[in-house]
Amino acid sequence: MEDKKQKEFTLTALHKLGIVIFAAIGGLSIIYSFGDHSAFAEEPFLNKTKLFLINAVLGLAGGLCFGKQQRPLMLFSSLIAAIGITGLGIFYLSWRDSVYTIELVLILAIGAVPGIFIFQKFKAKPATEENESNA
Repeated sequence: MEDKKQKEFTLTALHKLGIVIFAAIGGLSIIYSFGDHSAFAEEPFLNKTKLFLINAVLGLAGGLCFGKQQRPLMLFSSLIAAIGITGLGIFYLSWRDSVYTIELVLILAIGAVPGIFIFQKFKAKPATEENESNA
């Protein structure tokens, strides 16, 4: 049998920027959730529409940081992940008065699952795997 070379993953500065961008998505969800949405506020800092649009753009930017190959799929899956993180963050934080850091990490991880699933499901397999499965 041939020795299969495992591709070693290194975390580059661009990947780190992508991680920071996705953390900002969660941070904006917290700012929205704990912001002043009372009837007495003239205009809130963020409304849901602005929040989803900003986070969608940030999700696309984060996808650009992560995906060199299969860029359209990476952009779509990162957009889905950003929307998932935003929606889950708003939903979860709607009944919370305070939040622990681990809760934010869980919101980021669980909210990103649909985007990760889409990317893993539809990414192209390397040519070597296709040749072995056809043999």
